[in-house]
Amino acid sequence: MPSTTTHSSDYLVGKLVGNIVFLGTFTSGFMVSSMVMLVVRNEAGLDSWLFVKQYVLLVPPAIVCVAVLAIVFESILSLSGRLGDVVYFFIWLSCFGVVVGMLVNGLNPGPARYFDFTGMGFVFEQTQNLSIGGPFDATKPLFVVQGLTLDRVWMLPRIGSLLTPLPLIAVALLSFHRFDPTRVRSGGEQGRKRWMMRINAALKPLTRVLFVFGGSPSSRPSLRRAAAIDARMTLAAYPAMLLVVLGVAIATVANSRSDFMHGVLPITFGIIGVLIAGVPCREHQAGTLELIRSAPLLKARFVWWKVLAAAFVAVGLLAFPIVRVAFASPASF
Repeated sequence: MPSTTTHSSDYLVGKLVGNIVFLGTFTSGFMVSSMVMLVVRNEAGLDSWLFVKQYVLLVPPAIVCVAVLAIVFESILSLSGRLGDVVYFFIWLSCFGVVVGMLVNGLNPGPARYFDFTGMGFVFEQTQNLSIGGPFDATKPLFVVQGLTLDRVWMLPRIGSLLTPLPLIAVALLSFHRFDPTRVRSGGEQGRKRWMMRINAALKPLTRVLFVFGGSPSSRPSLRRAAAIDARMTLAAYPAMLLVVLGVAIATVANSRSDFMHGVLPITFGIIGVLIAGVPCREHQAGTLELIRSAPLLKARFVWWKVLAAAFVAVGLLAFPIVRVAFASPASF
């Protein structure tokens, strides 16, 4: 890509079209499988046009939004890694709940309808009843959904939600690095690595205590012991995690129960997700996978080893929230 004459704008537009075609094909397959399941289960008569109509009303804005965000996150160096995964998760989650939350609280969404990419607000305002896993009453007859209709209130917002994400392509174009190694290495990632290395180096002495209670080298090999060693290695390699533990502990103690349960805890889970994301693939990235697999038990139980190691790290980082939940809300614990 760096050495070609293809313009960045042409490449990004091509990527956008490719993403839309891929997601559209995938979604169409899902629609067809839903039709087949309706016939197989014989729950109702098949109205193919009704299926197509619902998907056309709901899906295109979501497809365009995901296609655009994928390009933006790929083009911006700081969002092309694990941080981007977490940011994308919260952005997509907010797309589900913003308009619906306004409707539930009796507010008029107004211009917010133009950002209803998932269509959940569109569905909720027309049905006023949206539930997954709610109580089932076998005595009641089947409720037949007549389908969504594109009324005058939602016509422009549905078209607008299809077009709203497109200007973000300009952001991607400004940040696009053309996969040039010289630009990627000289970008913000190297700067982040430098200051992270300084923090880790300063905190390195604090991690030595992790190996004081490591057990005797002659201890019998076991999956639990191997996972514990891997967890200690993770914390020793990234001592900056100790700052996360300190910050989470302060936030856990300083906030009220409601703020802790609905604010601190979800944010903490997101942070922990970023920190443990590299545990399963660390050996592959370092080129030591075959060496590790030569150890007893690890090749055959590699997945369980990594799951257990990641769990040990997560529990260590979540120690303070776990204690508070256990005492403040035993049912949630």
